[in-house]
Amino acid sequence: MSSVFVKCKDQFWVFYTGRGVPWYHSKDLVTWEPGPPVFQEWAANAVPAKHDAIYWAPDVMPIGNRYFPC
Repeated sequence: MSSVFVKCKDQFWVFYTGRGVPWYHSKDLVTWEPGPPVFQEWAANAVPAKHDAIYWAPDVMPIGNRYFPC
């Protein structure tokens, strides 16, 4: 499993390999809240043959005050 941790302002984010690229965020590194998968239902509809695909966690890069997958 691959994962990427990012700190942005007062929060930490982790993206990891799995169906849809799941992620969590935390302010204290103890309590984590899940977010919706990066690739949701639209991806399965756009590429039906890959409906059950497991995606590798992306690397993220800061550009200005935003983060982008790379």
